[in-house]
Amino acid sequence: MKTKVLFLIVFLSFSLEGQETLQANYTFSKEYMTLSEPRVFNAKVVKDQNGTLYTTKVDLSIDPKQAEGYFTKFNDYNFEYKLFVQNGIFYIHDKIGKEYSFKEKIPKIQYQFSNETKEVNGKIFNIATTTFRGRTYVLWYEKGDISLPLWKFVGIPGIVYEAYSTDGNAKWVLESLEKTDDIVVSPFGEETEFLPYTLYPEKAYGLSEELKKMLAQNPNNTMTEQKRTNLEIAFEWE
Repeated sequence: MKTKVLFLIVFLSFSLEGQETLQANYTFSKEYMTLSEPRVFNAKVVKDQNGTLYTTKVDLSIDPKQAEGYFTKFNDYNFEYKLFVQNGIFYIHDKIGKEYSFKEKIPKIQYQFSNETKEVNGKIFNIATTTFRGRTYVLWYEKGDISLPLWKFVGIPGIVYEAYSTDGNAKWVLESLEKTDDIVVSPFGEETEFLPYTLYPEKAYGLSEELKKMLAQNPNNTMTEQKRTNLEIAFEWE
């Protein structure tokens, strides 16, 4: 496999001690069928002994004219996606038309680890691939004592510096690493009502009230669900 990888970041060595928190800041780009260009997000992973929190939020420094269609309609500029990982559970807050909180047991992801490596600025990076819920992902990571899960990629033995789907739908690039004294806490309150994640396909791709009205006006009644364009497009329970 011939792959060209360029990491425009400063490489540092990290180890967590005591209550120290490790924070990784990424640029996350995602394709949307209603946008002419990929939408760019600021993504962040913070981890300490209490758990791991992954968040994404639209990068408002990007030209706002890119936000035609979906983002304008649902006012998603200020929405922050949250994925909290603790005790083998994903706790997720997402906005798919409406805001929902989901809960799922961490799914088992099968990785294919290759002997192929890449050296950049004296650092050795390994490569792993996985097919997860309908998309194949490539992850370049540096092996280390700390496993810092990017999004749902739990089980990578190190810190991911670049990850992308092979179909070009999504890409993460690490911009910086830092230690902080912040404590990772769950963004969910005790009153949060979680839906089982098995309902995600219905909420994300099923017929919204708006689509149902459109369907009622469609003489052919051929509309069944929205096109699947999110990170997860096929599910093991379907």
